[in-house]
Amino acid sequence: EHDSCRARRDIALKITDMSAPGLPETVLGIASPLTPTGLNVRVYTHRIREAALRHNRPYASVLSYAIAHEIGHVLLRSNAHDKWGLMSSVWTEREYAQMADAGVMFFTGNQSKRMLMSLRMACSVRS
Repeated sequence: EHDSCRARRDIALKITDMSAPGLPETVLGIASPLTPTGLNVRVYTHRIREAALRHNRPYASVLSYAIAHEIGHVLLRSNAHDKWGLMSSVWTEREYAQMADAGVMFFTGNQSKRMLMSLRMACSVRS
């Protein structure tokens, strides 16, 4: 049976101030896209608050994009990142500018297709 078939099919999200020790300060959250049980998304409010202040963006905006990014990993069934955009490993001025200028950052067309394929993937029913 494929790992993604054993993975949670829902989102178990925790918004917390406690981040894992040793994570770089640019890490706003983590995802465990193939975990069968427990949390598969965590976002760190203190890091999100710091990033929002550093880039002069509303906290709620950065929080929502961080949540979308981590849920994206779960829907993509992957911890892979892109070079830029919502699914980049580290958001730069480019991504924070997108948040301000357009007010939105999207998943790419390819990412959206992969998410749909993942959601539609037929996994054998466990007995």
